[in-house]
Amino acid sequence: MEISTDDDLTIHLSHDEAFVLFDFVWRVSEQNKLSLEDQAEKELFRSISVDLETRMAQPFEPGYYPSLARARAAVCRAFSVISDT
Repeated sequence: MEISTDDDLTIHLSHDEAFVLFDFVWRVSEQNKLSLEDQAEKELFRSISVDLETRMAQPFEPGYYPSLARARAAVCRAFSVISDT
């Protein structure tokens, strides 16, 4: 993950990071498991979800869960942590 220092904040994610983030955002929004305190937070969360969804192919391909497991493992390797799955 890389963050720029311009006036606009740009966060660069690897493909695996974006896939894991997409799944997380979708899952918590569908299951209402995240407590958002303000409408601004809700709109930002929705915007991130839509942006990820429009840029990624995996959510619409067969083999979603095996691909997600591989992406999670790759992210954990990149951060030198052990995957929970």
